[in-house]
Amino acid sequence: MWGLKHADLMEADAELLVLLIGTDENLSQIVHSRSSYEAGEIVWGAKFVNMFMRSETEGIIGMNLNRIHDTEPGTL
Repeated sequence: MWGLKHADLMEADAELLVLLIGTDENLSQIVHSRSSYEAGEIVWGAKFVNMFMRSETEGIIGMNLNRIHDTEPGTL
């Protein structure tokens, strides 16, 4: 996608598929997730905000999942 613009994706009727595989540590089960995003659903020129909570002495101590969908302006 390097060098493409939002208009290029819209014109091509592009769609992104995101496939994730992880492990549920509580159940020791493999978990699969699949999401699809059409070009009109992509927020161009944005990035996700940092949802990790950090301590100066302990490093990463948790995540604020209330921010999981929040975005902020990013550089292109």
